[in-house]
Amino acid sequence: MQNYVTSLDLFLVGGIAAAICFALCCVVLSIQPKKPGWIMITPAPLHWSAIILSAGLFLFIGYIWLFVGSSRPDGTSQMRIAFWLSVIFGAGSVVAAFQTIRIMRNALSLRGNEIAFQKAGDQILLRCSDVVSGGRRWGGEIRFRFADGNILDVDPYAHNADRLIERLAEQLAVPRR
Repeated sequence: MQNYVTSLDLFLVGGIAAAICFALCCVVLSIQPKKPGWIMITPAPLHWSAIILSAGLFLFIGYIWLFVGSSRPDGTSQMRIAFWLSVIFGAGSVVAAFQTIRIMRNALSLRGNEIAFQKAGDQILLRCSDVVSGGRRWGGEIRFRFADGNILDVDPYAHNADRLIERLAEQLAVPRR
Protein backbone atom coordinates (compact mmCIF):
# COMPACT_ATOMS: atom_id res chain seq x y z
CA MET A 1 0.00 0.00 0.00
CA GLN A 2 1.24 3.47 -0.87
CA ASN A 3 2.20 6.03 1.78
CA TYR A 4 -0.36 8.66 0.66
CA VAL A 5 -3.32 6.32 1.35
CA THR A 6 -5.17 7.47 4.47
CA SER A 7 -7.73 5.57 6.48
CA LEU A 8 -10.45 8.03 5.44
CA ASP A 9 -9.62 7.39 1.76
CA LEU A 10 -9.71 3.63 2.36
CA PHE A 11 -13.02 3.95 4.19
CA LEU A 12 -14.54 5.88 1.27
CA VAL A 13 -13.27 3.47 -1.39
CA GLY A 14 -14.28 0.47 0.72
CA GLY A 15 -17.74 1.93 1.27
CA ILE A 16 -18.21 2.44 -2.44
CA ALA A 17 -17.03 -1.13 -3.14
CA ALA A 18 -19.56 -2.41 -0.58
CA ALA A 19 -22.29 -0.25 -2.15
CA ILE A 20 -21.49 -1.68 -5.59
CA CYS A 21 -21.74 -5.23 -4.22
CA PHE A 22 -25.02 -4.41 -2.46
CA ALA A 23 -26.45 -2.77 -5.58
CA LEU A 24 -25.49 -5.75 -7.76
CA CYS A 25 -27.19 -8.12 -5.29
CA CYS A 26 -30.31 -5.95 -5.43
CA VAL A 27 -30.23 -6.07 -9.24
CA VAL A 28 -30.12 -9.86 -9.18
CA LEU A 29 -32.98 -10.03 -6.66
CA SER A 30 -35.11 -7.59 -8.70
CA ILE A 31 -35.40 -9.79 -11.79
CA GLN A 32 -39.09 -10.07 -12.70
CA PRO A 33 -40.63 -13.09 -14.46
CA LYS A 34 -41.69 -12.67 -18.08
CA LYS A 35 -45.38 -12.31 -18.82
CA PRO A 36 -46.41 -14.18 -21.97
CA GLY A 37 -48.18 -11.93 -24.48
CA TRP A 38 -46.88 -8.71 -22.91
CA ILE A 39 -44.12 -6.42 -24.18
CA MET A 40 -41.82 -5.99 -21.19
CA ILE A 41 -39.96 -2.71 -20.60
CA THR A 42 -36.56 -3.87 -19.29
CA PRO A 43 -33.10 -2.37 -18.75
CA ALA A 44 -31.25 -1.89 -22.02
CA PRO A 45 -27.61 -2.76 -22.76
CA LEU A 46 -26.86 0.89 -21.95
CA HIS A 47 -27.84 0.30 -18.31
CA TRP A 48 -25.83 -2.92 -17.97
CA SER A 49 -22.80 -1.34 -19.68
CA ALA A 50 -22.94 1.65 -17.35
CA ILE A 51 -22.91 -0.62 -14.29
CA ILE A 52 -20.21 -2.99 -15.47
CA LEU A 53 -17.84 -0.51 -17.12
CA SER A 54 -18.08 2.02 -14.30
CA ALA A 55 -17.40 -0.70 -11.73
CA GLY A 56 -14.49 -1.96 -13.83
CA LEU A 57 -12.93 1.50 -14.03
CA PHE A 58 -13.50 1.94 -10.29
CA LEU A 59 -11.61 -1.29 -9.59
CA PHE A 60 -8.84 -0.61 -12.11
CA ILE A 61 -8.11 2.97 -11.06
CA GLY A 62 -8.56 2.06 -7.39
CA TYR A 63 -6.01 -0.72 -7.71
CA ILE A 64 -3.51 1.65 -9.32
CA TRP A 65 -4.14 4.24 -6.61
CA LEU A 66 -3.86 1.72 -3.79
CA PHE A 67 -1.00 -0.52 -4.88
CA VAL A 68 0.90 0.90 -7.88
CA GLY A 69 1.19 4.63 -7.30
CA SER A 70 3.42 6.98 -9.28
CA SER A 71 7.13 7.68 -9.06
CA ARG A 72 6.94 11.00 -10.91
CA PRO A 73 7.64 14.25 -9.09
CA ASP A 74 3.95 15.16 -9.30
CA GLY A 75 2.90 11.63 -8.27
CA THR A 76 1.02 12.76 -5.18
CA SER A 77 -1.29 15.01 -7.19
CA GLN A 78 -1.69 12.29 -9.84
CA MET A 79 -2.76 9.81 -7.20
CA ARG A 80 -5.17 12.32 -5.65
CA ILE A 81 -6.79 12.67 -9.09
CA ALA A 82 -6.79 8.87 -9.49
CA PHE A 83 -8.50 8.56 -6.10
CA TRP A 84 -11.28 10.96 -7.07
CA LEU A 85 -11.69 9.32 -10.49
CA SER A 86 -12.09 5.98 -8.76
CA VAL A 87 -14.67 7.44 -6.38
CA ILE A 88 -16.62 9.06 -9.23
CA PHE A 89 -16.69 5.88 -11.33
CA GLY A 90 -17.72 3.84 -8.29
CA ALA A 91 -20.54 6.23 -7.47
CA GLY A 92 -21.61 6.17 -11.12
CA SER A 93 -21.81 2.39 -11.01
CA VAL A 94 -24.01 2.52 -7.90
CA VAL A 95 -26.31 5.14 -9.46
CA ALA A 96 -26.61 3.10 -12.68
CA ALA A 97 -27.39 -0.03 -10.65
CA PHE A 98 -30.18 1.67 -8.72
CA GLN A 99 -31.61 3.10 -11.95
CA THR A 100 -31.65 -0.43 -13.34
CA ILE A 101 -33.31 -1.71 -10.17
CA ARG A 102 -36.01 0.94 -10.50
CA ILE A 103 -36.76 -0.17 -14.06
CA MET A 104 -36.87 -3.82 -13.03
CA ARG A 105 -39.05 -3.28 -9.96
CA ASN A 106 -41.59 -1.27 -11.96
CA ALA A 107 -42.27 -4.44 -14.00
CA LEU A 108 -43.68 -2.17 -16.70
CA SER A 109 -45.35 -3.99 -19.57
CA LEU A 110 -47.58 -3.23 -22.52
CA ARG A 111 -50.20 -5.32 -24.33
CA GLY A 112 -52.43 -3.72 -26.93
CA ASN A 113 -54.09 -0.79 -25.18
CA GLU A 114 -53.19 -1.96 -21.66
CA ILE A 115 -50.28 -0.93 -19.46
CA ALA A 116 -49.37 -2.88 -16.34
CA PHE A 117 -46.80 -1.87 -13.72
CA GLN A 118 -45.93 -2.22 -10.05
CA LYS A 119 -46.32 0.74 -7.73
CA ALA A 120 -45.68 0.40 -4.00
CA GLY A 121 -46.14 -3.38 -4.28
CA ASP A 122 -49.51 -3.14 -6.04
CA GLN A 123 -50.14 -4.22 -9.63
CA ILE A 124 -51.71 -1.34 -11.55
CA LEU A 125 -53.48 -1.83 -14.86
CA LEU A 126 -54.20 1.22 -17.03
CA ARG A 127 -55.46 1.86 -20.54
CA CYS A 128 -53.36 3.85 -23.00
CA SER A 129 -56.46 5.85 -23.93
CA ASP A 130 -56.67 7.19 -20.35
CA VAL A 131 -53.45 9.22 -20.62
CA VAL A 132 -54.09 12.95 -20.14
CA SER A 133 -50.62 14.52 -20.24
CA GLY A 134 -46.98 13.75 -20.76
CA GLY A 135 -43.67 15.54 -20.52
CA ARG A 136 -39.96 15.14 -19.89
CA ARG A 137 -38.69 15.47 -16.33
CA TRP A 138 -35.38 17.02 -15.26
CA GLY A 139 -33.78 13.56 -14.82
CA GLY A 140 -34.62 12.50 -18.38
CA GLU A 141 -37.63 10.30 -17.61
CA ILE A 142 -40.88 10.88 -19.42
CA ARG A 143 -43.80 11.33 -17.05
CA PHE A 144 -47.32 10.43 -18.10
CA ARG A 145 -50.41 11.31 -16.08
CA PHE A 146 -53.61 9.31 -16.39
CA ALA A 147 -57.25 10.24 -15.87
CA ASP A 148 -57.50 8.29 -12.60
CA GLY A 149 -54.55 10.25 -11.09
CA ASN A 150 -51.86 7.60 -11.61
CA ILE A 151 -48.44 8.81 -12.69
CA LEU A 152 -46.06 6.69 -14.77
CA ASP A 153 -42.38 7.58 -15.21
CA VAL A 154 -40.72 5.87 -18.17
CA ASP A 155 -36.97 5.72 -18.76
CA PRO A 156 -36.71 6.46 -22.50
CA TYR A 157 -33.49 4.43 -22.74
CA ALA A 158 -35.03 1.18 -21.45
CA HIS A 159 -35.57 -1.70 -23.85
CA ASN A 160 -39.02 -1.42 -25.55
CA ALA A 161 -39.71 1.95 -23.87
CA ASP A 162 -39.89 3.59 -27.28
CA ARG A 163 -42.92 1.45 -28.17
CA LEU A 164 -44.75 2.47 -25.01
CA ILE A 165 -43.85 6.14 -25.41
CA GLU A 166 -45.01 6.14 -29.04
CA ARG A 167 -48.31 4.49 -28.13
CA LEU A 168 -48.99 7.00 -25.34
CA ALA A 169 -47.90 9.95 -27.52
CA GLU A 170 -50.36 8.80 -30.19
CA GLN A 171 -53.13 8.81 -27.60
CA LEU A 172 -52.18 12.33 -26.53
CA ALA A 173 -52.37 13.49 -30.16
CA VAL A 174 -55.94 12.16 -30.56
CA PRO A 175 -58.45 14.98 -29.95
CA ARG A 176 -60.70 14.36 -26.92
CA ARG A 177 -64.44 14.87 -26.98
